[in-house]
Amino acid sequence: MCAHPCGGVVSTKTLSFTILTSCALLLWVTPAVAAAPAAVRSYVWHGEVIGVDQEAKTAIVKAHFRQHVLHYIDRFNPGERILVTWGPTREGEAGDIIYIEPYDQIAGGKYGYVLPVELVSVDKTECTITFKMRVPAKSLHTLKSMQTGGRVKVTAPFDQPAETPAILSVEPLKERETSEPAEGGV
Repeated sequence: MCAHPCGGVVSTKTLSFTILTSCALLLWVTPAVAAAPAAVRSYVWHGEVIGVDQEAKTAIVKAHFRQHVLHYIDRFNPGERILVTWGPTREGEAGDIIYIEPYDQIAGGKYGYVLPVELVSVDKTECTITFKMRVPAKSLHTLKSMQTGGRVKVTAPFDQPAETPAILSVEPLKERETSEPAEGGV
């Protein structure tokens, strides 16, 4: 017999049964909760395929940036690791690149409409930036089957924890899908 916190007495047998049942229930529920996949928050951006290197598992893609980026784009050199920030047009969709900064490896991961890439070139007249990024092996076949200049729809997670970009999928952009963002974004 044990004293109950609210007064009264609980038998040791009842207490043992309650603890055993609670532990069994906890062990039964925990794997199901742990196995449930966490939803990955992601966004979609559009670009133009310039090239693919299957051996290096990289794609070279061109995307538009907003005109104000011209004020500081000369700070960056080809081959430099940069972090691009996309301007959202609506929840989960990105338009033009709105900000570019050096990739700071020490700062660790980044979160949001961002993507770590390697700068290839800048066209100030067209306000486009060409960059190289690693892509998943399953996306290489899709990219390789596309012609240079083909438009792509890239899905990336908001969480970019490393210098190598995390890409969830790459698909050809369908004609009916818009690839030009509304000016100003969200």
